Amino acid sequence: MVLPQDVGLRAPWYQSHPIYRFRHYPDMDEMRHWGTPYRLRTNNQGLRADRDEPYRSPEEIRVVVHGDSMTLGVGIDNSETFVQRLETALRRRDARVDVLNLGVSGHGPDNEYLLFVEESLRYSPRICVVAVSLMNDLDDLTRPDTAFHLDDERLTYIPFEPPVSKRLAESSLYRWVASRSHLLIAIRYALFDLPEYARIEAAVASQPPPLSLAVAIYREFVSAVRNERAVPVILLLPSMEEVAYRRAITTERPKASSMLLREALTELCASLGVVCIDALDAIAGSRVPFDALFIPGDDHYTAEGHRIIAALLEEPVAAALEDLGPR
Repeated sequence: MVLPQDVGLRAPWYQSHPIYRFRHYPDMDEMRHWGTPYRLRTNNQGLRADRDEPYRSPEEIRVVVHGDSMTLGVGIDNSETFVQRLETALRRRDARVDVLNLGVSGHGPDNEYLLFVEESLRYSPRICVVAVSLMNDLDDLTRPDTAFHLDDERLTYIPFEPPVSKRLAESSLYRWVASRSHLLIAIRYALFDLPEYARIEAAVASQPPPLSLAVAIYREFVSAVRNERAVPVILLLPSMEEVAYRRAITTERPKASSMLLREALTELCASLGVVCIDALDAIAGSRVPFDALFIPGDDHYTAEGHRIIAALLEEPVAAALEDLGPR
């Protein structure tokens, strides 16, 4: 069953891409629902922003932020995301700073790395923040459309062709009807979305966490950022289960994949000399009530959670900006 509010939840918002698989449509401006209504706006290049961003902007100091729905800010308005809050804080120090939100709901490490190589570097970033969602980023690499596999410890790209059903769903007619029709959304959800979700869940359940693949992708990501003479920063975003465990709300330990990825990336950053910021202590140790940190009935951060992350990022990113030399 699809309720009226689900039109705002399941309306089309993904655009296929032959390399990094998908991203959000450009020029969206709509009310969506994720626990509570929120306004989702994207610019002419699909970034979650209230303004268009030229690729070349010599007068600005660019910071790009990659991640999934946690970074995009599902469930909250543009101005409430940690990306936008970070820009506001940094501009008090230097009005030239421009922080771009390249978060895409559903992206994993492979999509984020390819999006940087294909798109993000065209903005000439000086700093690239890679926001790692410990909730599911490792599991994302078990999906059927994963972009890489390891071949003798080397990344091998897997070619991708969007399915016909997806290409048809991206037509302007379908998008127009789907944004207004409960029936069409219900049919699509039953015939295409549910089987796809089941296929993904089965793949995740049947495979061990692909930790070596994740580490290899993040290693290449760091190398690609540095090749652009930019500074990589790894941001670890804890899952709701990790915060609950740290606050002793539950005695059940977080998922093994969350703990494995945290440990592996902490070690990787130490070996490569990369700034690694773990938000677990800041979020779990805050005075904000647990129920006010996460969207009701969901595990995405509320505006309060994003505020804590932005405050945690401000000083390390500001310090990195001060250390930058001329490009």
